Amino acid sequence: MEAIQTGGPYDVKERLRRFDGVYRWFEVRGFPLRGPDGRILNWCVLLTDIDDRQRAEEALRASEAYSAEAQRLSHTGSWHWNVNTGEVAWSQEYCAIFGFDFEKDKPSYQLFIDRVHPEDRPKVEQVLWADVREKMDFDGEYRLLLPDGSIKYLHSLGKCSLDQSGDVQYIGAVVDITEHKRDEQELRDSEERHRVVVEAASDAVISMDENGAILLANAATLRVFGYDPTELIGKPLTLLMPEYMRKLHEKGFKGYLATGERHINWQGTELTGLRKNGQEFPVEISFGELVKDGHRIFTGFIRDISERKRAEEALRRSEAHLSQAQILAHVGSWVWQVAGRKTVHLSEEWYRVYGFDPKVGMPTWEERLQRVHPEDRAKWQAVIDRAIDEKSEYDVEFRILPPDTAVRYVHSVGQPVFGSSGELVQFVGVSMDVTQSRQAEQAFRLLVVGTAATTGRDFFQSLVQHMAQALRARYAFVATCDDQKHARTLAFWKGDGFGEDFDFDIVDTPCEKVPHGEVCHYGQGLQSLFPLDKVLADWQPESYLGVPMLDRGNRVIGHLAILDDKRMEADLRAIDLLKIFASRAAAELNRQKAEDELQAALKERERMREELAHLGHLNRVSTMGELAASLAHEIKQPISAAMTDARTCSRCLTRDRPDLAGAQAAASRVVKDVTRASEIIGRVSSLFKKDSLQHEEVDINQLIQEMIALLRGEASRHSILIHSDIALDLPTITADRVQIQQVFMNLMLNGIEAMKNMNTPGNLTVRSQRDDSGQLLISVMDTGVGVPAEKMDQIFNPFFTSKPEGTGMGLPISRSIIESHGGRLWAVSNPESGSIFRFTLPIERTAHQAA
Repeated sequence: MEAIQTGGPYDVKERLRRFDGVYRWFEVRGFPLRGPDGRILNWCVLLTDIDDRQRAEEALRASEAYSAEAQRLSHTGSWHWNVNTGEVAWSQEYCAIFGFDFEKDKPSYQLFIDRVHPEDRPKVEQVLWADVREKMDFDGEYRLLLPDGSIKYLHSLGKCSLDQSGDVQYIGAVVDITEHKRDEQELRDSEERHRVVVEAASDAVISMDENGAILLANAATLRVFGYDPTELIGKPLTLLMPEYMRKLHEKGFKGYLATGERHINWQGTELTGLRKNGQEFPVEISFGELVKDGHRIFTGFIRDISERKRAEEALRRSEAHLSQAQILAHVGSWVWQVAGRKTVHLSEEWYRVYGFDPKVGMPTWEERLQRVHPEDRAKWQAVIDRAIDEKSEYDVEFRILPPDTAVRYVHSVGQPVFGSSGELVQFVGVSMDVTQSRQAEQAFRLLVVGTAATTGRDFFQSLVQHMAQALRARYAFVATCDDQKHARTLAFWKGDGFGEDFDFDIVDTPCEKVPHGEVCHYGQGLQSLFPLDKVLADWQPESYLGVPMLDRGNRVIGHLAILDDKRMEADLRAIDLLKIFASRAAAELNRQKAEDELQAALKERERMREELAHLGHLNRVSTMGELAASLAHEIKQPISAAMTDARTCSRCLTRDRPDLAGAQAAASRVVKDVTRASEIIGRVSSLFKKDSLQHEEVDINQLIQEMIALLRGEASRHSILIHSDIALDLPTITADRVQIQQVFMNLMLNGIEAMKNMNTPGNLTVRSQRDDSGQLLISVMDTGVGVPAEKMDQIFNPFFTSKPEGTGMGLPISRSIIESHGGRLWAVSNPESGSIFRFTLPIERTAHQAA
């Protein structure tokens, strides 16, 4: 040992082995014994057994280490404060919590209080020193504001005691409860959000305990059940159920608590609720379970579904009505999927129309195709294929061959249905059994076509006879008037034959609406409406129902009426039928007027011959025969349109349930067509005058759309689609609107004529644009049979035609009209198929036109 070598005393701790072989800790103290000369004679050594103390010190150090680790893990720091001396001691975890440096920062009261949050500091000091004065323990919470700006929440405990000298001292601990505080705040926020949601919910929200007693109810409970929420607290949930459901609920709920097996599904189950006033109503409930503080709590959302139930019932009634309406109208609805052409839905009426048995299941596409008439299958398939390719609607009429029944005519209309990405997914539509309409065409010919073939007195006599029979009236007449007061009959039916014509004055009567579809009875104006004492004395009429005949300008040009010797009640059907007959009669009057104007125009021809040079568009018409053919061709187009509309009118009238609105619309178009014929004659007559062109501002695109609308029905009859491709920035031009309309009519009808006998559906396209010189360029393109190249120049020659019923004047007249407007008309072959007719029109009026 160094001490022995140097001769100095020593004091060390060593583990020594005793005589019994056990090692123990000893404190060894040695010092030398010296002689007179200072030399070390021997050593005196004292051995002290310190094994127990050493083990206690090691245990204390281990305990302190364990305590420090425990403080670190629990975020708990210990401290000691001698109030009298100001001496302060902190543990390492205490320093870590407060953000102090254990090695550098000297513990002090001021250092502690400076770290307390400024807002909490006054309160902390007040409470702390009050406890010191009273020598009391303290227990409190406060916040720290750390140098980095963060905030901590602490819980501090202090135990007061007196030391041996009587000084007041505190020993305590601080716990970092910041995370706990945050959790508490989040819980409070969550509970507040939950409370707001529950209170704002439109459904009743009710919580109950294991005994079924209500713990909570929101404000909606008052609206749903009629109970104030406070009335329900502590009451059993079965209070809100009818008697027959209470026992079921109590039995099932107790069973669930015992076994965990539910007697009903608690998610979206429909049950019956009971309001405070005793009213039962349907509810939908959803319950959830929560275990809180060892107790099971059940919370349910209860929704009043009375409105939904009523809506469902209304929907069921609506579906039943729709099904009944389909049966009455012979209309079946369907939906089929494009992929695989798989049927998705077929209504009961569809099965009836096609003759399939719905019990067997939906027929396949091939089975449906087999029901189509062999002669119509190609057309039907082509229409479907084109609709799929073009992603467009389709409208087709064809025949079917149901088993054990005669041929049926079906009119089918389909609309495309697209997916979210724009892909074609399905077609939805209806199929209408129009067999009766087709069979009724014969009856239509007797009524409309028959009258169309007659003129003058024969026409009007046939009209009033059919009118009386259709409306089951004893008397009927049609009259024309010049001033809406004085009238002259054109024909009248007396029940057993025709009577003589007579004149009468229409005077003001108490029954002011008599000419507009109101029934007038005897004594309510009927006596003053007609001169009963002279003309109608032998009729003895009791009721009158009449409507006016109107021209294109809504001016009254005549009256049409039925009378009977019994009281009649006007209904919409009778009034609509009378309006249809009135439109037909007005059309005949206009036709007669047009015929009169035609005769006048022919008489003017000779007188105007010397001025024909001024009419450039009639240079090729040099003989009386040419002019007659020209007039005949021009008049033929509106007369043909009138015939088409008349057939439509007949189909509407002869259905099981006559489509009066459709018939009236068709009859109105007949009036327009005949009126247009009259205007054409007037135009032809005016061609002999120097101011023959009646110039006005014309929107060529609007004119195109009008002509497409006019001819779409004719095109659809032959499975022809009409398209428009118009430039939107075209200016208006100055032109004779009627003559340009005639050019469109000729060219478009020629295109339809070229495609109507083809086996595949056709396309007619009308395009407007500017050409390179700035003029308007109009193209009418068809996909028909086309014109041979060697005949392309001949088609504009007068009387040249390839149609057996044609006059050969349509294209020459059209070219003359265009040339008179300063443009030109020509034809070329369509590169795909068919022909293209083009004409130009100047945007600015030429000097020739202005003259």
